Amino acid sequence: AQLEERNKISQKIHDNIGHVISGSLMQLEAAKILIDKNSEHAKKLIQNTIDVLRDGYGSIRIALNTMKPTTEQMGINRIKLMVDEFSAKSNIDVSFIYSGPIDKITYFKWNVIFENIKEALTNVLKHSKATKVTVSIKVLNKFIKTEVKDNGIGAPIIKKGLGLAGIEERSESIGGKVIIDGSNGFSVIVL
Repeated sequence: AQLEERNKISQKIHDNIGHVISGSLMQLEAAKILIDKNSEHAKKLIQNTIDVLRDGYGSIRIALNTMKPTTEQMGINRIKLMVDEFSAKSNIDVSFIYSGPIDKITYFKWNVIFENIKEALTNVLKHSKATKVTVSIKVLNKFIKTEVKDNGIGAPIIKKGLGLAGIEERSESIGGKVIIDGSNGFSVIVL
């Protein structure tokens, strides 16, 4: 599917950008040759090239806007898919809830949220002996709260391995804070 999509994108770029640029280059080269001999004709070629490039730029913007998914589609749908796959493969019941204006979440924050949830779910599978997990994303006034909470055995003493350290590093890279609680099951909260 990725290769097919890349092929479509490549073809669109060729069709929209390639023809515009090659045609414009030929027009500008002709204008360069004519500039001293027939400046009026050269000016017309240059103006024509400007018009073609302006139209081409508009077509490129339209093509890119139709190809690029919204941040919400990249975020929520990607996380739903991951949660569904995790639940199917692990036989752990996973609830996924979200609230607030999720369209305000940037692409970079979606990536951090996705990677953190993936790591937290991996830890649930490895360590918790849980039968249920809740994944939640709440967009509040001043921050985003993401939580992965299970009903497993918990951990009175939390040992931060590479996974939890990675969650902290990713979160800190966008100004976030991590709260880990192992007293009642296990939860990883990222603000």
